[in-house]
This record gives sequence, C-alpha cells and structure tokens, in this order.
Amino acid sequence: MNYILEFMRVRRKITMQKNRRDSGFTLIEIILSLAIIALVIPIASNMMIQSFDVFNSGIYRMNTGQRVELALEEIANYLRSAKTKPEEDITATLKTYNFIGYNNSGNEFNIQIKLEGNANDHNLLLNGRIIAENVTAYFIEPIGIDSNIFEVNIEYRVRENESDASVLRNKSIEVYPKNLS
Repeated sequence: MNYILEFMRVRRKITMQKNRRDSGFTLIEIILSLAIIALVIPIASNMMIQSFDVFNSGIYRMNTGQRVELALEEIANYLRSAKTKPEEDITATLKTYNFIGYNNSGNEFNIQIKLEGNANDHNLLLNGRIIAENVTAYFIEPIGIDSNIFEVNIEYRVRENESDASVLRNKSIEVYPKNLS
C-alpha cells in the first residue's frame, strides 16, 4: 500500500512540474497574437472613421433640409396672414418679394423676403433675418390665373459628402392666404 501511495505522490509531483512548464505563453505565441492585433486594429479603425464621415454628412444634409422646411413654414405663416398679394421687386438685383401682413397681435406690418449673397452662396432673408442658407433660387407664385393660392418653392444646394460636388434639391409648399383683399 505504501508503494501505491508513494507512486501516486511521485506522479502528482511530475505532473505538477510539467504543468508549470506548459502553463505560460511562448514567445512565438505572443509575437503571433501581436501581429494579428496589428492587422485587425487598422482595418477596424478605418471602418469606424468611414462610418463617422457618412454619419456627419448625413446630419449636414438633414440639417440643411430641415432649415429649408422651417423657412418654408415661416414664409407660409406670413403668407397666410397676408393682406396684399406678394409682389416681386423688379428693381432689386436678386429676387425680392414685398407684401403686407399681420403679426400675432393683429397689427399690419411690411414683410420682405429676399435672397442675399454672392453668386455662389445665397441666404434667404425674411425681414433682414437669415432663415435658410445655400439657397440658389426661390419663388412665390399664384397657382393658376387670378388665384389666391400660392406656391412657395425653395431650391437649395447640399454637399452629399466632403469629396462630392454639391447637389441641387428643392422643397415647395402650397399656401392659402386668409386675409387677401
């Protein structure tokens, strides 16, 4: 029986010594894992950078479109309260419309909508306040002859991403004034 216990003790000692030698990583395993990590990290970081670029250009496009929609709504609100039909100012170098409308208090006031800027970069102004940027053209026209229904259309420029040229887009809305005389 002592022989068996002695044999088991010696065997356990040999097994433990083997496990201690085999328990660490070899230098080749460490170098190989570092090489794999060195290949994976640039690929993953490049994919993340590209996804951020796409996200940012999408946000810019969305913000420009939303600002134009807000400008359309603001113009439509003033047109709905218009007392006179919008008339184009043919003396202005860039398209300008003037009309009389009512504010929230019910008081009459003059409303002016115009483009301002250089040949490539126009801002749309409402009573001197910028309401949309990158506007290339806009119009306020009656729908049909002798109509009191107006179409407001804004054409604007958006860059799809950093390397692309800008793309023209447009948004429009129909407006039904309440107070035209």
